[in-house]
Amino acid sequence: MDPLPPVTPRCDGLYVAQWPEQDSFSYLRFYPDCWVTHVSSVGTPEQVARWIGRKRRDLGQGRYVMAGYEILFCLVSPRGRVDYTGVVPPDAALIELNSHSLINQHRGTAVHDFVPIAGFGVP
Repeated sequence: MDPLPPVTPRCDGLYVAQWPEQDSFSYLRFYPDCWVTHVSSVGTPEQVARWIGRKRRDLGQGRYVMAGYEILFCLVSPRGRVDYTGVVPPDAALIELNSHSLINQHRGTAVHDFVPIAGFGVP
């Protein structure tokens, strides 16, 4: 049996999900060095793209690990920690994530759709 082809999240845009119980969006930005940044915002992907980044210490950040199609990461922010597990399909057009907040014990599942952003992923 052939091994699974390597899969990684896309780094040339943002992954976006709308939380059903809130009026905001969840944004994830992945980097080629296995770093991920997260923010919840009411802004559009283009608006958030202007300021989301790894130098922002007020955002959730952490390292992600891939095991086949599975992705694992925890995001740490000044508010606390949220753990994520999920699946990245071969085309990486979306990521289905299960989350567990260690801040308030909330558990949820959301599908984050990929939105390309001009200039992201360019060294």
